Amino acid sequence: RQISTRAKTNLRITLDTTFVRRHQRTPVLYLELGVGMNTPSIIKFNFWQQVAQNPRAQYVSINQQTMYLPDEISGRSLCLTGDIGQILQG
Repeated sequence: RQISTRAKTNLRITLDTTFVRRHQRTPVLYLELGVGMNTPSIIKFNFWQQVAQNPRAQYVSINQQTMYLPDEISGRSLCLTGDIGQILQG
């Protein structure tokens, strides 16, 4: 039996909400790999919001293009520009 798309979406939202609630005051690294500005509300804006709300959270973005970063999280953020594979191989 296959799980419907709606059920998968509801499960993902439940898991995301549970994770955020469980880690809202703990150290968390939000690592964003290759997320551009085509659909920022799906990942990027959510990550920024979580980092802004949790003083123990940090944000790292690796992308081909230079990305904008909100001032309120800039002190706990790092944006690396370049090829993800090359950056991770270091």
